[in-house]
Amino acid sequence: MPQDDGSAAEQVRRIHGVLSHSWAPSTQSTYGAGLLAFHLFCDRKEPPVPESLRGPASEALLLEFISVCAGSYSGSTLKNYYFGIKAWHTLHGLA
Repeated sequence: MPQDDGSAAEQVRRIHGVLSHSWAPSTQSTYGAGLLAFHLFCDRKEPPVPESLRGPASEALLLEFISVCAGSYSGSTLKNYYFGIKAWHTLHGLA
């Protein structure tokens, strides 16, 4: 078993590093596009969605985002967008 030789902050950095490299580059790119689209959606809403409500994002906000994108993007793109937002939440320890 590995020895615990770091501070809590160092452990968090290590976990973040491992998680951030656990997705293939092509997946990271696709997920990044979804995350960008989500933040643009939040910025353009009236009123804009505050940062504090984007993560963790409510189910209602995620469903609204996906429904607004429906018709403009394929089902597989929407699925990847959703999983990109989910990965961002996971990476940052958000529910």
